[in-house]
Amino acid sequence: MNRQRAAVMLLTLGLSLGADATVQPLNEINRLVKATLEDRALASGHRETSIKLQPLDSRLRLHKCEKKLEVLPSPGSKMLGHQSVGVRCSSPESWTVYVRADVTTYKEVPVLSRPVNRQDIIDHADMALRKINVRSDITGLLTDVNEIVGKEAKRNLSVGQPLRKSDIKLPIIVQRGQIVSLVSGVAGLEVRMSGKALADAASGELVLVQNLSSHKRVQGKVLPSAEVLVK
Repeated sequence: MNRQRAAVMLLTLGLSLGADATVQPLNEINRLVKATLEDRALASGHRETSIKLQPLDSRLRLHKCEKKLEVLPSPGSKMLGHQSVGVRCSSPESWTVYVRADVTTYKEVPVLSRPVNRQDIIDHADMALRKINVRSDITGLLTDVNEIVGKEAKRNLSVGQPLRKSDIKLPIIVQRGQIVSLVSGVAGLEVRMSGKALADAASGELVLVQNLSSHKRVQGKVLPSAEVLVK
């Protein structure tokens, strides 16, 4: 009786192994998807990434692919966050399966080391570097501390907060009604005169000024020295 039972078990195991040989291993699909997502992230400049795959249903039975598995092109440029990657087999049976994944990257960025109020000028002492976990597009995220220091906060900002371009602005160095020096250069000759600013402006911005001598209104570019360059 024991020998008969053992024979039946071996026969069943042999049939199972034979059937499994025609089934596509799901771990091969997972490895392909993970490697693809790593390559895509690296090509986008994300060198340190974490990829978590949502396991395929273990009951899924796909016919063993005889040709190289094909990863379908990504429909968009999104590289971080929730992803759905299609894998296709063309022979001997055509099938397509989609694997879900969550892709995050780690990036060292400048963050605030203390609260900053609206209209405060941000200094080096206000900044620190911290490695953060990023799951979304970082377009607009400031990664160079020199892009931040010397700028004015447009709103109240919290400790540890990474900053975007929309959080800061150039500080106003010329105020409406302020008497400024107007600088004009013609044929290598520099001419200076006094004028009155008719609006607030930051360095590099255009501002309307009134020449105090001629009373004419002209437009000029604000220099870092708070002088106005007119043509």
